[in-house]
Amino acid sequence: AHVTHYGLYVCMLALPLSGWLMSSASPLQDDYGISNMVFGLFEMPDPFSSGSKVLSEQFKLIHEVSGNVLIALLILHAAAAGKHLFILKDNIVQRMTWGK
Repeated sequence: AHVTHYGLYVCMLALPLSGWLMSSASPLQDDYGISNMVFGLFEMPDPFSSGSKVLSEQFKLIHEVSGNVLIALLILHAAAAGKHLFILKDNIVQRMTWGK
């Protein structure tokens, strides 16, 4: 359970960070004058001076892998909660929701 929770936190950090770095490293940003906007609200700074297709592809791979791992961990987490609720019939789910 602890490893799954740490994995969820790592993926929740890695996913947006790798997405930001992927788009910052993209040569399309330089070619088309696209800026790193967050939901159209504000612009993120670019840590790279010029775009690099190789670097962008590496961050894309990290982004995809961390997204897939996050999905797998969420499914595992929900299955473990279901096991505690329906099979073990302990109070873990109640403690997570109502704190009793």
